[in-house]
Amino acid sequence: MTATDNEMQTIVETAIATTDPRELEPGKIYGWALPGGAVHQIDLTGDEYRDQPKHKAGKVYVDDLDSFLHYYQKHSDDGTEIYVNITGHYLTAVLDANQGGADGARWGQHRLVLTLPTTDRWDAWMAMNGKPFAQSAFAEFVEEHVDDIRDPNGATMLEVVQNFQTATKVRFTSNVRLDNGNHKLHFEETTDATAGNSGNIAVPTAFKIGVAPFEFADPYEISARFRYRVENGKLLVAYLLDDPAAVIRDAVLDVVKQVEEATKGKVMHGTPA
Repeated sequence: MTATDNEMQTIVETAIATTDPRELEPGKIYGWALPGGAVHQIDLTGDEYRDQPKHKAGKVYVDDLDSFLHYYQKHSDDGTEIYVNITGHYLTAVLDANQGGADGARWGQHRLVLTLPTTDRWDAWMAMNGKPFAQSAFAEFVEEHVDDIRDPNGATMLEVVQNFQTATKVRFTSNVRLDNGNHKLHFEETTDATAGNSGNIAVPTAFKIGVAPFEFADPYEISARFRYRVENGKLLVAYLLDDPAAVIRDAVLDVVKQVEEATKGKVMHGTPA
C-alpha cells in the first residue's frame, strides 16, 4: 500500500518534532526543513558568535611618533606596508597588507594612521602671512611671538615694533634705501597745531623665524620678507613667509626618515587601496 502525500508529510513533521535538539557550533551555517516545505537557515559565521574575531580590523589614529611606533611594533609583521601622504601630512600603516605569492592575499582592514597636526605657533604665523597690520597691531603680534624670531633677534625686532607703537600718531613722510639694504622711514610727530618733533626708525628688509611645524618636530628656520607701505600718512606692515609649503614637506619627510629608521622598512609615497 502506497502512502499518500498527506501521510508522507505527517511522517516528516512527526520526525522533525521528535528530533532531539543539538547545540549549534559558531562559525558554521545551519539549515533545516520546516513544515510546509520551507527551509530555515541560521548563519553563525559572524564575529559576534565567536570567542574572538576571525581577523584584526579597524583603523587606529595617533598623533605622535612614539604612539605610532608602539602600536606598529605590537601588530606589524613581514607583510605590513607604510604609506605617506605629504600633502595631507599623515602616514598610514596597513598592518595586514597583502603578501607576495598566489596565497598572499589578506584583508587589509587593520590600519594605523599617524596624523601630523600643525602647532599653534605655526598656525599663528601662517594665519597672518601676507596680511597688512596697522602699527599697533603688528607691535602686539611681534610681542606675542617674540620667542620665535631669530634674525635679527627678538629683542631687536621688538625694539623696532615698539618704535612703531609709540609712533601711532606719527605721519610718515618718506622712505630711503640704505647701503646695507635696509630702509629708513622719516616721520614727523605732531604735538600741537604749530610745532612738531622729527626722528628716524631703521627697518629691516627681512627677518627669520624658527618654528616647529608639528608638535614633535624640531623648529625649522624660515625667512620672512618685511613689507610696508604708507597710505594717507599711516603705516601698514606685512610679512611674507618664504615657501612655507616646502618647510612642511621637509618636516614630513623628516618624520618619514625617523619611521624608516625605527621600523627598518620603506615608506612608500601615496595612498593605500
